[in-house]
Amino acid sequence: MAEDAGRRLARLRDRLDRTVGPGGRLDADLARDRTARLSQRLEAAMERIVRDRERALRDAELRLAGLDPMAPLARGYSLTTLIRTGKFLRRAVDAAKGDKIEVMVYEGTIRAEVTEAADGAAPCPAREPERGGGRR
Repeated sequence: MAEDAGRRLARLRDRLDRTVGPGGRLDADLARDRTARLSQRLEAAMERIVRDRERALRDAELRLAGLDPMAPLARGYSLTTLIRTGKFLRRAVDAAKGDKIEVMVYEGTIRAEVTEAADGAAPCPAREPERGGGRR
């Protein structure tokens, strides 16, 4: 992009040089003014493009940060895996006494054995995963 601008500026300077000739001083001044105006417009356009791309990059960084699987762990949550299946444990009734589990926290993992699994506890409505096409 900057190279294109540099080439365009060089072409404009060449045109300016060709315009200047014997008795063509006025034409050279007009060409110089026009070149200066075009150069300013080109710089302004380049600044807008860079500013827009930087904004798009910041927006993408924010969206990506929202997808970071470690973010909930940093807030104190954990992910628990039932070792015999290798799957995440979502409900207490899916674990039985004696099952081995692995709890992933922000800074490390904890291996434990289930001593009791309470069943029948209703999930908190605010925490229950959405059904269908919603986010999880």
